[in-house]
Amino acid sequence: MPLIFLVISLLTNRWGFFLWSLAPSFTVGMTGFFVAKDK
Repeated sequence: MPLIFLVISLLTNRWGFFLWSLAPSFTVGMTGFFVAKDK
């Protein structure tokens, strides 16, 4: 998901899009990792 925001940030040269997408995607990714690891 951050790749989409990275492309938007590169095209618009506004890095707020990319920076704001990192924390939620990291949280979701880690949650999915731990759920998959427990099963």
